[in-house]
Amino acid sequence: MEKVICYCHKFLFYSNRFDPETLLEETMMALDYAVRSGKALYVEIYNYTAAQTKETTEILKY
Repeated sequence: MEKVICYCHKFLFYSNRFDPETLLEETMMALDYAVRSGKALYVEIYNYTAAQTKETTEILKY
């Protein structure tokens, strides 16, 4: 009998909007963890201002 293994993960995980009650660093580290742990292949941010987007690139440059 053939054994089937299911690999379940999301292709894309996204942050729909900036949450003023959560540190931007915390949000970006959570998205980074999703990719590094194999839970997602890509992440996307949506509805962030240009300044917030620039800040995210600075946070994730390590």
